[in-house]
Amino acid sequence: MATVSSMGFEKGTELDETYARSGNRVPMLHGFYLGYGVGDTTPPDNHLNMLMLLPGGDSQDLTPNAARPHLSVPDGRLAVSLRDRDPDSGSDWYFYRAAHALLPRGSRFQMRDLGAVGTVERRIPRDRLSPFPRLYALTGFTLYFTGGRDHHIDQLGVQISGDVLTVTFNDRNDDDVFGYLVDFVSIPQAGMNIATGSSSGVAKGADRTDLDAPPRAEFGITGFHFDYTTKDHHIRDVGVLRNGPYLDVYFGDRNGDDRFTWSVNWVHVSPQIALPVG
Repeated sequence: MATVSSMGFEKGTELDETYARSGNRVPMLHGFYLGYGVGDTTPPDNHLNMLMLLPGGDSQDLTPNAARPHLSVPDGRLAVSLRDRDPDSGSDWYFYRAAHALLPRGSRFQMRDLGAVGTVERRIPRDRLSPFPRLYALTGFTLYFTGGRDHHIDQLGVQISGDVLTVTFNDRNDDDVFGYLVDFVSIPQAGMNIATGSSSGVAKGADRTDLDAPPRAEFGITGFHFDYTTKDHHIRDVGVLRNGPYLDVYFGDRNGDDRFTWSVNWVHVSPQIALPVG
C-alpha cells in the first residue's frame, strides 16, 4: 500500500487540481487541511459557505434519487473548496493539503442529499452492499449551505458508525439548510490486519495527541467532529492530519482562542503476512 498527498493554494472552488492517480486502487482519507492565510502573521477568517475535499475516481451511487446529481472527479484530479459566498477578495486565498492511502482492494461509494438541517443521519443501504461484515472509511466530502448563503460555524463533522452516516454542519441556531456529499470506501477485511480506535479532546485553535501505529499500517479517517463549546465563529482553518507519531487537529477562527471539542475515529490497515510453513 502507498500514501499519496498534494498541497497548494487556491481561491473559491477548484475541481481540477492535479493529484495522484488511483487506478484500480481505492483511496482512503489519510488526512486533510484547509486554511486561510497560512504563513501570515495576521491570517484572515471568513464565513463558511462550502467545504470540499474529494479525490478523483469512480464511486457507486447509493442515493440515485437524491436532489443533486452524482459527482465524479476524474482520476488523477482533486476537488477542493474553502469559501464564503463571495470568494473573490484578497482574504479568500487558502492553503489545502490532502493525503490518501491507496488500498489494493475495496469498493468506493457515494451518498448525498439536499435539505438537511443541523445534523442528519442516513442509513447506508444494505441491499446495495456485500452481506459480509463491513468497515467503512472516508474518501472525501462536500458540505455546503444552500442558496449560496454563508454562516458562522458551530459544529462540523462527517462520521460513519456501523451502517449509519452522520453529517453535521450548522451555526448556533441549527436552522440553516445544507447539502452534503460523502464518498467512502468499504475496506475488505479478509487478508488484512485492521485496528480501529478513536481520539478526542478539548482545545483552542489546534490540538495534538499521541497516536501509535502498527508496523507497515496505513492510517485512515472513519469520522471527525468539531464543536465550539460556547458560540459559533468564523472559520480560519479546519483539518485532521497524521504527523508521524501524532494526530493533529485544527478548528478555529483567526484568534485561535475559542474552546472546542473534537473527536476523530480512525483505522489502521495493513496486509496480513503469511509465514512460511516448515
